[in-house]
Amino acid sequence: SQYGILGWPSGPETCVGTAACSIPFQSGVLGWTPSTGVRSVLGPMHTAYVAAGGPAGLLGVPTSAEFSDGANGCGVAQAFQGGAVVQLVELHVE
Repeated sequence: SQYGILGWPSGPETCVGTAACSIPFQSGVLGWTPSTGVRSVLGPMHTAYVAAGGPAGLLGVPTSAEFSDGANGCGVAQAFQGGAVVQLVELHVE
């Protein structure tokens, strides 16, 4: 629905070979492979993903949902076919 977090589709479905496809939306992208299923990329993670070339870039399509980055405990990450995007959260103690 256009009222969901992604909004309206903003472009056509594109596929890289036969194993990975994506479709852009107003506020993110959906990407999928037969082995990982459908994954969304949203918010600041989406901004970084698009800057890195999106599904046609080195990262490819998402292979996981966003998850807490346990390595440093202060951020989130998302895995892609060709790597990961990590978003660190700045903590302030007053």
